[in-house]
Amino acid sequence: MKNILLLLSCVLLFFSCSNKQNMASEKHENSENTMLSKATEVFEIINIYDVEVDSFIQGLYYKDKQLYISTGLDNHSTLRIFDLATKSEVKRIKINNYFCEGIAEIGGKIFQLTWQDEKCLVYDAKTLKKITQYDYEGEGWGICTDGKSLIMSDGSEVLKYMNPANFLETKRIKAKYPNGFPVYNLNELEYIDGKIWANVWTFDKIVVIDPNSGMVEKEYDMRLLRDHVAGNQYAEVLNGIAYNTESKTYYITGKNWGKIFEVQFNN
Repeated sequence: MKNILLLLSCVLLFFSCSNKQNMASEKHENSENTMLSKATEVFEIINIYDVEVDSFIQGLYYKDKQLYISTGLDNHSTLRIFDLATKSEVKRIKINNYFCEGIAEIGGKIFQLTWQDEKCLVYDAKTLKKITQYDYEGEGWGICTDGKSLIMSDGSEVLKYMNPANFLETKRIKAKYPNGFPVYNLNELEYIDGKIWANVWTFDKIVVIDPNSGMVEKEYDMRLLRDHVAGNQYAEVLNGIAYNTESKTYYITGKNWGKIFEVQFNN
């Protein structure tokens, strides 16, 4: 009798778990499909910049005709300065002890996240000399700034506002689609004209988020860029957004792509 009861319990548990998985899968599918019908892929490639194909790019931002690049992986993480005029790298430091992630600059300082080490590394923006580091809880993925606060992602739908003076959280928002479903896997970030632009991990797309409501207002389908890295077997997910305020163009790249695309959106 005990064996029969145990068997029935196992069967019920199996169907319960299967049902939960199906519900979770359906929720994820609904969330990801919410805005795909409205996504735009209307953009023009202005320039293509070659970088090392093993550049596992985790962070990107533009300043003074240069791109600052953060790359990840254990024992391969770096912080680099790439000159756009000469199309060449002009400075690099290697970070041996961490798997590095996104970067942002505020007040002449570069803030570089680490993935699972719960450290934010701080450098002088001109010399790349390390100044200090801060602790935080959870994972670090992408980071940007609105000029006052640093805004970081942790791989969920949450965006955390951090005080650049001590890297303590001051508030948070949750990104969501108009139907209310959360936008999971927020990755590399850029703050552009009052909006938060974000890569979504595992998807070649960019979402534009209202920082007041957390609502996704626009979505860009960047899959056409894949045609230009089709021969690269190492090319992984789209990851990297930077904005040139002078030319009003965007720099888009991915992990191990070996290329950074300067694009202009037509809408």
